[in-house]
Amino acid sequence: MNKARKKKPAANKAAGKNKSVKAKPAKNTVQTAKTKKEKIALLERMIAALQNRLKKLKRDSSPARNEFRYNNQTRHPNYVFEEESGKYHSLGITHGEQTFGKKNMPLKQNPKKGEEKPAYIRNGIITDKKSNYSKKPIKNMQFENSDFSNVKSKIRNYKKQRKKAPKKTGSERR
Repeated sequence: MNKARKKKPAANKAAGKNKSVKAKPAKNTVQTAKTKKEKIALLERMIAALQNRLKKLKRDSSPARNEFRYNNQTRHPNYVFEEESGKYHSLGITHGEQTFGKKNMPLKQNPKKGEEKPAYIRNGIITDKKSNYSKKPIKNMQFENSDFSNVKSKIRNYKKQRKKAPKKTGSERR
């Protein structure tokens, strides 16, 4: 009768079959190249691809931030536009017309939503440790389009000056 035949578990069925699985060689590898010229050409393409990746990584070394954060040192919100080696580069936002005797750039509209008090962008760029800024960005702040074009030009000018200026050594700073 049928009781004599017992069902085998699925694990035993698979184990009973010995299929030999042949691994397909990867395409465009040095092992698949047949001649010496093919191997050299393939290696040159691989080197070029790695150099392009390296260039891209160097370009993206200081990613844009584009966010508002509270600066605990100045006790004002800042517009953070760049992060570099553990420091933020930012523009200070204040209500004062002058800071340290210098005129601040007036904004047409206060970036903080719902606030009517006039706001200004401080003169110069603030570079400070990341730990001196709030952990989370401020969400209810945004520049008006006409103000944002002025902010962008200020950032662009800062980056141009930074490229032109030679790096000072320890003896030149004193």
